[in-house]
Amino acid sequence: MGGQRAVSTGLTYDVPDSGLFADADPILMQRFRAFHSLNPLVFIVFVEYAREMQRAGKTKYGAWSIIAKVRWDMDIATQSNELFQINNDFIALYARLAIHHFQEEFGGFFELRSLKPNRQMSEEERRRRREQDG
Repeated sequence: MGGQRAVSTGLTYDVPDSGLFADADPILMQRFRAFHSLNPLVFIVFVEYAREMQRAGKTKYGAWSIIAKVRWDMDIATQSNELFQINNDFIALYARLAIHHFQEEFGGFFELRSLKPNRQMSEEERRRRREQDG
């Protein structure tokens, strides 16, 4: 992501290697951890928006919709001509991270599908993704 911004929140939410993340592509996980460590506020806002939906009476909700609102709000709040980018491949990982850290709240809230199978990326795909992530 061009112009990544690190925000200190005082809270840390580690990304595990097992459980809901066991089948994730290792390269994707490496990229997600890097993004998450530079942008911890994304997860905090993601969780807050999920809680808002629960307070509104929703028992299930889509992580894609929550990330769309995070993107919107980050773009509005950011004093930059660059858009705040969150890779679509990270959306399922944010839902899993919320369930991992807040099982009682989000255990059945997000519908989880199987992650893309582990695969080796071509050098061209790695280059494209590095450019996309910044």
